[in-house]
Parts: sequence; structure tokens; C-alpha cells
Amino acid sequence: MNKATIYPDLSTVDVLESNRTSMCPPANLTEDLLNGYYAGIATLCSLFSLALIGNTCVILAVFWRGRKKMTRMHTFILHLAVADILVALFQLLPEFLTRITCGFHASDATCRFVHYLQVVGMYGSSYVLVCTAMDRYLAIKSPLKTFNQSKKRVHVTILFAWLLSFSLGIPQLFLFGIEDDKPLYCRMKNITNTSKKIYVTWYFISVLAFPFAMLAYFYGMIALLIYKNVKNKTKAAAEDRILPTGRSRNGGFSLRASNVEIACRAKIKTVKMTFVIILLYAICYAPFFTVTLLRGWGWAGQGRIFAELFSLLASLNSCVNPWVYMFFSGHLLKELTDGCLCRKKLKEDHTLVSQRGYTTSTHM
Repeated sequence: MNKATIYPDLSTVDVLESNRTSMCPPANLTEDLLNGYYAGIATLCSLFSLALIGNTCVILAVFWRGRKKMTRMHTFILHLAVADILVALFQLLPEFLTRITCGFHASDATCRFVHYLQVVGMYGSSYVLVCTAMDRYLAIKSPLKTFNQSKKRVHVTILFAWLLSFSLGIPQLFLFGIEDDKPLYCRMKNITNTSKKIYVTWYFISVLAFPFAMLAYFYGMIALLIYKNVKNKTKAAAEDRILPTGRSRNGGFSLRASNVEIACRAKIKTVKMTFVIILLYAICYAPFFTVTLLRGWGWAGQGRIFAELFSLLASLNSCVNPWVYMFFSGHLLKELTDGCLCRKKLKEDHTLVSQRGYTTSTHM
């Protein structure tokens, strides 16, 4: 973590510093370094485009759905998409610009602000996911109580997650900056080795370890509740003898096995979607944060290739999330398509009305 919170030092930047040349990339790079330089730029550009376009589509689809049709899950999806856009704008884009210009060409305040919002996006993604898992757990545990709760409680929970994220990111404003003797570097400055160890440990715990422990707890409880619930309802439906009128032998109404399945299907589907999002979160983030922790304590080598791959893997999480939302929530894709077609039709109608008005005025 010499240069940035997410990305390791770039050899091209080192070469530029040593040669004091304005050429980018430097002319004396070997063919392998030059190929790696262009491959890195192309990869970052692709990741940035996918993350920005995908999450923007999700936000538009949720908004076009309308406030009255917006469920609690849509609210969580909306804020997860906002967190992923922060990752795209303040992690992928700055790194892309740094590479194509071979340095960080901005002020010290900009350096601090960029690093601050980098971790805010990560914290936001982690803690909004925790709120989502908690909401799914409560929905399974107490469905009637959760159904009657107002959306205000959901907004308060998400507000707390964002306030926590913005608060936990404050140390970035003091730890990072532009060094006077190396103006092309935006990185940690004036920090001892002990302080760096404390920082990377805290970073690992607050962004990954603690949120993941909470997610594991909530999903363990959800799995247990679903197992008990489905088992009990299936057993009750199988034992209950249904009369032609739909009444049970004891005079009350009884749920058929198909009704049990329909009642559980919607909840289980949202639980599956949240589980896939959390699984991708762990797969994408765990390698990078683990390697960052090990390197900070000197327990791993300073190899740039693996650090580079893991940093790109962490950013990949922001690219795949919107497509997971679209896959599990097919209506979001439909809302996006209908919204685009509706606006296209309105534009065509407006153009047609304008043309008719112009034709009428010319014949008068």
C-alpha cells in the first residue's frame, strides 16, 4: 500500500520519476512492461464502463418503477448500486487517469478527497449488505411484523450505514496526500511502519472481517429458519386431509403444498439473490484485503503482479452486482426496457406534434 489504498505502485510511474521525462509511457520501457501498461489501461477502462453503465441502469430501473411500487429490497438494491458507482468513480477512474498520464496530476486536497471516497464506497457496500441481510432475516423470522413496518425504518437503517461509512473513512483525509519531493505520487505520507500495520489491520477488520461475520451470522440464521419453516409447513400440509370445499377435517381452512410453495417462493428468491451478492463480495474482496494485510505486516512478498490481479478482482465486484440484480429481479430489466421505450415513444410523439403544428401554421 505504498501508492494507493487499492492499487500497488506502477513500474511506469517509477520509470517516469527516475527519468524526469514528460513522455507517457516512457520511451525506455521494455516490450513486456509496455504490453502490461496498455493491458492495464484497457482492463481499467472496461471495468469502469461496465460498473458505471450497469449500476446506472439499475438506478434508473428502480426510479422508473415508482415510489409506490418500490419494495424494501429495491431500496437496498438502489443504495448498493450507489456504493458501486462510488467505487467506479473514485477507484477505477482515478487509477485509469493516473496510468494514462503516468502520475497523479492534481492537488493535495484532491488526493485526500479521492482516497476518502474510495473507502466510503467500500464501507457503504459492506454495511448496506449487512443491512440487507438483517432485513431478509427479519422478514423470514417475523413476516407479518416486517410487512406492517413502514419503509421509514428501512431508510433509517440505510442512513445509519452511510453515516458509519462516511465516519470510518475520515482517517483517509489525514493519512494520504501528495509528497513534496514526489509530486506525481498520491499515497500514504509521514507514517511509521507500526502505524501502517495498525491501519491495514483496522482496514481489514472494518471493511471485510466484521461485516462478513455479521453476514455469516444472519445467513446462518436464515438458513435455519427456512429449513424449519418449510419442514413444518410441508408436514402440516401432508398430514391435513382436505375436503372438496377446501376445508380441513377440523372445520378450518388448510394450505395445500402448492400454496406453501407459492408463499415461500418470493422470500427464498430474494434470499438467494442476497446470498449470491454476498458470495461475490467475499470472492472479490477477500483475496485483496488478505494480501494487503499480509503485505502490511511483512508476511508476504511485494510482488506487483498478484497485487494487481487482486486489486482488479476487488473492482470487478462493482461490475457484476448490477447483472445479479437484473437476473434475480427480472422486473427491473423490464422496467428499464419499458422506461426507455416509453421515453422514446414520448419523444417521437412530441416530434410528431411539433411537426403537425408547424405544418398547420404554414397552411394558415
